Amino acid sequence: MHRRVSGRAVNKNAGWWSELAQATDLRNKLTHPKGAPVVDFKSAKRALQAIIDATNALYKAVYKKGLPASRRGLNSKLDF
Repeated sequence: MHRRVSGRAVNKNAGWWSELAQATDLRNKLTHPKGAPVVDFKSAKRALQAIIDATNALYKAVYKKGLPASRRGLNSKLDF
């Protein structure tokens, strides 16, 4: 999708790319368990931040500006 809208490939050297790969691996371990995966606060935080950063990169490719909510990081204003 990134290449299609921006005309260039995703920068796989960006910090969020490797974090997203680790988040995907964690998701796969949770979805298709072969053992009990370890999910701690730090790994969940890193996974969520990687998703926000990846969404921001796609947002920049499509809309030519950053995702406004990405500046908040993991600090949501929502109160459930």
